[in-house]
Order: sequence, then structure tokens, then C-alpha cells
Amino acid sequence: MLFYFSLAIPFFGVFAFITYAALLLAFYALTYYKPLPDTCVDCLQCGNYMLQAGLLKWLWNCFLLFVILGVSWYVWTGHSTPRLQFSEGIAWIVRRCHTLRKGFWPTFGAFDGHSQSTMFAFWPGMSLALRRDTVEFEREDLTLEDGGTIALDWSVESEDVPEDAPILILLPGVVGESHNPYMKSLIHYCRCRRKWRFVCKNWRGFGDSELTDEKQVPEAWDARSVNDLYQCIQHIHKRYPQAKVLGCGFSLGASTMSSLVGYYKEELKGIVAGVVCISGPCSYETALNRMYHLKPLPYDWINMSVLWKNMKKYVESPESRWRDTLGDKQLMLIDEVMSQRQSAKEFYNMLLPANAWVWHNLVTIKFLGYKTVEEYAREMSLYGLKALSMIETPTLLLYADDDPVVPPYSTWEYEAEAKDSAGCVVARCPRGGHCGFFSGSKG
Repeated sequence: MLFYFSLAIPFFGVFAFITYAALLLAFYALTYYKPLPDTCVDCLQCGNYMLQAGLLKWLWNCFLLFVILGVSWYVWTGHSTPRLQFSEGIAWIVRRCHTLRKGFWPTFGAFDGHSQSTMFAFWPGMSLALRRDTVEFEREDLTLEDGGTIALDWSVESEDVPEDAPILILLPGVVGESHNPYMKSLIHYCRCRRKWRFVCKNWRGFGDSELTDEKQVPEAWDARSVNDLYQCIQHIHKRYPQAKVLGCGFSLGASTMSSLVGYYKEELKGIVAGVVCISGPCSYETALNRMYHLKPLPYDWINMSVLWKNMKKYVESPESRWRDTLGDKQLMLIDEVMSQRQSAKEFYNMLLPANAWVWHNLVTIKFLGYKTVEEYAREMSLYGLKALSMIETPTLLLYADDDPVVPPYSTWEYEAEAKDSAGCVVARCPRGGHCGFFSGSKG
């Protein structure tokens, strides 16, 4: 309900103002031309009647009303101060993080989780800022132990950066890529304040990269993804042995990042100095269910559209090694089902099952050997939960109460596990949405 209210305030307010201005312009335009045909005289009389009847005044009052309502709601629900949970061993770091205690004022108009989450994907302010300050990448293809390839996109720096400068590795959301505005925006923000190096790790098969392992196994965001990230950090450390590595993950990238510093804590001692995990799904099963129930909003549709764009070639190519694992009939079924669900006419079809469930059922569990999607999701959730108690590296887990994908009830068990670990700080804000946390007029 808050989502629709937050959209209605600016929309109807601006609509009323534009209608008011358009009617005024039309009225004065008609009076400019003389002589007037009978039809124009009728229009003029109609316009004059509307003015006299107070329609324009009513529209203007509507505009002011919506502005007043918006400002009142913003002040009432506004300031979002995080609630912190952490162990005594990491309290000294929290005391130095003034931003955590200060909180933030959400961007005006983004009153709830849906609007914040939508801004995360589509906020034009990020794209406009990046047009002025271009972030460019140099690609490095890293071959992994199993023959797979990971695309590492290094940010091109205009100034010389010291060899021992910290390196921030960014991990996108479930189908994110290095060129996404939120990735570039974070690089630009940090670049203006620190002389660091920045590298974005793409998922297998995403970001114009290829599946090159023997069976061309698609990205599953599971334990193999965590090992991929570990191999990437090993490679980065060999390239810059004097530099500390920092990490930042969004959504499923955040879950992968927290699992990394848990399961590989011994191997990464002295290498990874700290990580930030933003809106990481704790219960993957809950996240999938939430996407299913949010079908009127296009989160799942957008994610699966990007996934299908990257994976479609492996379904349709006659040389695809997927045929050995899935068979021709299964590939034909995948092509038919996924193509139908990406068509424009199916965009808001409430009767279709959630795309993520469909994809995992048709593809993921066949490669990984699970019997059901529920079993796959449960294993992923347990894997992430076990990692939290082992974390010693300073790790910030950032959540929002109004997150539509990762609701508070899905993280209680994980927060309880994390707050007792030696390295975790759990910060939960009343506002922020899924990976949003936009504040100020510029977001």
C-alpha cells in the first residue's frame, strides 16, 4: 500500500500541474488568432467556462495537496537509523563508523521498499552522473581450475595508483554485470574519495563471457560460486601482493561474499581486510517465494529476461554441450517455456509460475543433481547459514525492514548466528528496500 501511495504523490501532483499549464496555454493560444471559426469560438467558450468553474484552481489545489501530503509523510516516516548487533570483539570498529550510527534520510518520493528497490535498478540519477564521469573497464579473462572462465573487469584509472593501494572487488546481484549503473556508481563514489583499484567479478556466462568448462555448467550461485570468488581473490593477490582486498556484494552477491569470508577464513587471513554485504538473501527458498508473490511487480521478470538473454545460446546452439546433460527434448522444452515467459503479452500474466522456479526446475537441478528446486534452495540456505558463525573478517551485513525480497522474518536465524561471530556487524534499517538505501535528492 505504501508503494502505491508513494507513487501516487509525485505522479498525480505533477499530472495536475501539467494539466493546469496545458489548459492555460491552450486558452491563450486560442485567443491569439483572429478571426476565430465557430468551432474555435466554441472551444474558447468551453475553456473560459472551465476557468470560471474553477477546474484549473481545483487542479492546482490537488497539486499542492499532494505536495503537502508527500512532505508530511516524508517527515513522519523519514529518518532511518540502523539497529546494530555485534560482538564485543568488533565493537572498536563500530565505534569508528560514524555513518552507521548517523543513519540517513531516504530520497523524497521513495517512501517504502518497492520504490527504493526500483530506484536501485532504474534510478536515472545514476546514469546521468555516469555520463559526466565515465567509468571504463579493461577486461581480464581468468581461467579457473575446472576450465571455466570468469570475466574480471578492472576499472581504468586516470591517475597512477600505488601498488599497495586497496583493491575493492564488487560482486553484482543475481544476474548483474559490471556495466550496471549501480556498480559504476559505487566505483565513481569511492574513486572520488579514495585512491583505490576497482574490479568487478561477473558470474559465469554473464557480462559477454562464455561457459568454457567441460559440461558448460551454468551459474547456480552455490558453493561453486564461492570457490570461483576465492580463486579470483587469489589471482588478484598474486597480481598485487602488497595490496589489501576489500569486498562488496549486492543481493546474491552479498550472500556469496559472506560465505567466502566464512569458509575460506584461514586462506584469506592477511589478504581480505573487510567486506560489505548488502541485502543478501539468507533463505533462498523465501526469496524465491517472495518473487513469486510479487509477480505484479517485475522483479523476477527482469532477472529472468537477463538470464535468458545470456543462456539462450546454450539452449539453441547445435554444438551446445548442454545436449549431453539435458537431451534434445529438454532443450526444446526450455526454449519453448522461457521464450513464452519473456514475451511482452506475458509480462503481467498472473497465472504463470515464477520464472526463477521454472528455470531452476528445468536447468539448475539437472546439472547439480538435486531432485527438486526446494532441495536446491534449502541446501543453499544452510550453506550460507553455516558460514556466518565462522566469520572473523570484519563484515557488515546490511538489511532493511521494508525489503520486498528479503523480509525480516527470513533473516532472524541468520542474524542471531551472525551477531555472535567474531567479525560480523548486522545493521538493519527501517527503510532501504532491496539494495536501495537511496538518500538525498541525487540518490
